[in-house]
Amino acid sequence: MERHLAAEPDSNPAFFPPPSTDAPVTRVLASALNSNKFTLIRLSSRRPHLTPLPRATPPLPAEGTPPGTETRPAGETCRESGSRPTDASLPTRIGRFEVIALLGEGAFGEVFLARDPQLERDVAVKWAKPSAVGSPERVKRFLREAKAAATLRHPNLVPLYETGEESSRPFLVSAYIAGRTLEAMTGGNPMPICEAAEVVRKLADALAYAHREGVIHRDVKPANMMMDVRGEPHLTDFGLAARAVAGDEKLTQDGAGVGTPAYMAPEQAEGQGTAASDQYSLGCTLYELLTGRTPFEGPPSVQLMLHASLDPAPVRRLLRDVPRDLSTVVHKCMEKEPAARYPSCGELAEDLRRFLAGEPVNARRLSWVGRLGKFARRNPGLAVSVATAIVAMTIGTGVSLWQLAVARAEARRADHESMLARQSEAEAKRQEGIAVEKATLAVAKAEEAAREATRATQVSDFMGGLFRDSDPLAFIAGGVVPPSYETLKT
Repeated sequence: MERHLAAEPDSNPAFFPPPSTDAPVTRVLASALNSNKFTLIRLSSRRPHLTPLPRATPPLPAEGTPPGTETRPAGETCRESGSRPTDASLPTRIGRFEVIALLGEGAFGEVFLARDPQLERDVAVKWAKPSAVGSPERVKRFLREAKAAATLRHPNLVPLYETGEESSRPFLVSAYIAGRTLEAMTGGNPMPICEAAEVVRKLADALAYAHREGVIHRDVKPANMMMDVRGEPHLTDFGLAARAVAGDEKLTQDGAGVGTPAYMAPEQAEGQGTAASDQYSLGCTLYELLTGRTPFEGPPSVQLMLHASLDPAPVRRLLRDVPRDLSTVVHKCMEKEPAARYPSCGELAEDLRRFLAGEPVNARRLSWVGRLGKFARRNPGLAVSVATAIVAMTIGTGVSLWQLAVARAEARRADHESMLARQSEAEAKRQEGIAVEKATLAVAKAEEAAREATRATQVSDFMGGLFRDSDPLAFIAGGVVPPSYETLKT
């Protein structure tokens, strides 16, 4: 029977990828087939290494086969195909489900491919580890949330069929989907822009439906997103609260704030996870699909702090090809304050639809005032210090400007008074000049009057002499002429 090599991510209830054609992997597969055993090789794009785990392998369903209805050769069943677990440590049955193969192992539990003998279909069974079940209260919470998620029916949600307990450990039974996780498919590399937007649009629509039904995922990340053989995304692991593995920032954390640090909203880290928290995680996922990296790097505690205090590097700074509208959508999903994000994942899905259709998105970039307000809310101490310094500088500058204005006013007043004094002095000089002119004219007039009087006297004397002389003609002939006569002639 044909067997295939698989790469399995953490915490995935329905993972089974198509065979690889890579030459080294083919050699490993040939060796496994020759020994009549199947060895699952775990691949990591971030830390390339191989970790062999003993596995049995089910047959790969044909492309396009609906979940839970995979076909097999006539007359052959899972048990008859020889694909029963070969490792004696694996269980043969979980509840009524017959275990076929170990698909993977995550933080919370192990994922098995199993056969449902009642409905005659293959299912994925996720069975909690003994160490993951910390208390009866946690088991009750786990089962209560799982039962709520079991009511969800959406094309992009992996349906949860039922829950149960085996050996005091809860398990989840969901549809088995052939494919790979989004994390394994991208391998830490950027995804084509429009393809990433379309995948997240469908998942946003699925989350909007789940939120309307009152179910919050709390662990949205690429490792919990299956891509089936038709390229359709499926969101898995609803209502899961899992325990972290130390040293791995991309494994689910447990406690008051359940989720994955690399994708966890600030309020979710404080134990206040809401539908807006799922939207934040989906925004982080879109950020990673576009840039090939998570918004922040580092250990879990560092990532939680960074998510709560800093904005990630702008998408367009890391990849200039990302359109501005799509970058705006990503960063709106990742706002620190839930109220600043989209009102619901439905609005997010609509904006992504508008982007893909070439229409303007409804989200708008923050103005500089908005960015300043965000900084102040996230860093109140620093904001108060900066504001105090700004106020002090403003007051100091204001006082200095006031003093400068007063000094300038005084200078202008002094200049005006000086100008008036100069004008008064000039007017006084002008009046003095006029007075001198008038005095000179008066003197000239007096002198002229004196001259006229003298002439009049001379004329009077001449005429008197003329009339007093007995012989006027002789007087005239005698040449007696007044001194001023020549003057009178002129």
